[in-house]
Amino acid sequence: MTIFMKPPSEKISQLKPHYAWIIALSIMLIFLIISGIELFVSYNTAIQKASEQIQATSFLTAEWLGTSFDTPRYILKDVSNEINPAEIQYPSDNPYQHLERTNHIIRKAQTNSNVLLLGIFDKECTITHTSIGSNLGQNFKDFEYCSLVFQEPIEVFKMSNMFVSTTNKINVTMSYPVIAPDGEMAGFVLAGLDLSFFQQWLDRLDKAAGMVVSIFDVNQSLIARTPFIANAIGNRLDDPIFYQFATSSDTSTLTFRVTSPIDGINRMWTFRRVQDQPFIVVSGVSTQKTLSAWRVKLVVYQQFPLQNSLTC
Repeated sequence: MTIFMKPPSEKISQLKPHYAWIIALSIMLIFLIISGIELFVSYNTAIQKASEQIQATSFLTAEWLGTSFDTPRYILKDVSNEINPAEIQYPSDNPYQHLERTNHIIRKAQTNSNVLLLGIFDKECTITHTSIGSNLGQNFKDFEYCSLVFQEPIEVFKMSNMFVSTTNKINVTMSYPVIAPDGEMAGFVLAGLDLSFFQQWLDRLDKAAGMVVSIFDVNQSLIARTPFIANAIGNRLDDPIFYQFATSSDTSTLTFRVTSPIDGINRMWTFRRVQDQPFIVVSGVSTQKTLSAWRVKLVVYQQFPLQNSLTC
């Protein structure tokens, strides 16, 4: 019986298509692994870069806020150190001395354009001297700043929460005690501060394109924002993450990603407290903008294996 054997060249020719597919699939698999790693690395790099940007901006803003009240602090402490506790009464038994003290605090108030009011109060929260020429003899014991001045520690600056004045301006008050020779508090000096300079500073802030920077008080009320949204200023942000951060004693920063309740844009956010002040800086950058280059790369990598598989 004769056995017919296929020549070796014919066997090899039959195996060639299989080898070609194996090689093609191997190349595609290697490409997918490499591209997957590269996409993973580039994604994390984009997120990390955006996180560093918003953290740096929030740090800069918080540091500026921390120093922006240096002049009002100096004014308050200067008036407190100069006044004789016996002067803190109304009506005064020395009209000439009262007029001299009033003129003095008027000049002090004029040294800083953000000071709307500079006043001296007795320990019952009755105003005895004022830079605006009104409210003399009026008692303000039901106001927040009157309860703040009696909170321990006494001999420190106290700042109220944000409030909207009768002139529709966003204000806070800062106070400092007047201590009598016997160590008791004889009264306090108070400055009403216009916070519109917050918005003016944010409008001049050099920030990355598409970044949002906001300043809130600890009651979650928006004080200033860039880009500016007029109807959002003064509104309270009803957000559980912000509330937890604002009401906690944690002084660290918080970075996360969520959709903004103000404009509906998903962003990466950083919350940062302003040391010793009732303010929180919130900075954010659009997630879509952060990942735009990465998404282009993703589309290219998705199309490349498909194009090559069609040519195999």
